[in-house]
Amino acid sequence: PPFLMVISPTMRCNLYCQGCYAGSYQQEKGLSAELVDRVITEGKEMGIFFYTISGGEPFIRRDLLQVYEKHNDCVFHIYTNGTLLNKFYIQRLVALGNIIPLISIEGSEETTDARRGQGTYQKIMKVMDDLSEAGVPFGFSATHTSLNTQEILKDEFAELMIEKGAFLGWFFQYIPIGREPDLNLMPSAEDRNLR
Repeated sequence: PPFLMVISPTMRCNLYCQGCYAGSYQQEKGLSAELVDRVITEGKEMGIFFYTISGGEPFIRRDLLQVYEKHNDCVFHIYTNGTLLNKFYIQRLVALGNIIPLISIEGSEETTDARRGQGTYQKIMKVMDDLSEAGVPFGFSATHTSLNTQEILKDEFAELMIEKGAFLGWFFQYIPIGREPDLNLMPSAEDRNLR
């Protein structure tokens, strides 16, 4: 069996990010909690105990907390914009202990807010502090675009994420699909080869 399984239970989101792939999917429909539970149960029968939860914004679905709790022998990597991780969610993440949020960030405040909406950067900086203070393991995810190559490759960016408490990070390359795809946001060949 594969090492992990990716499940996207919803494409709904509380943000309207430029170039979001989820924007081209139906927002109303999603996978029921019962179906997500069944898929995880079947995955465990095959030997899969690591699940990546994607979206949209997965934390729109509070009902999935019961699924994560039921499958406490699994680890859930949840890609999130972080803005919904309030005190309620953080307390639940502490209690469950099997969820690792990966918070989306574009680099600087200016670049993050330009893509994700005004004030998003400050919200996720606070959420990172709150998660770190509560002892919840978390990471970051950055989408590499033509606009942020130099920012996300700087030592200062990595140092900030470490200072905030992130213990892992994922980098994705922008693919022009979904909401308002823009070929100009694709990293150039030179950008992709920078180290």
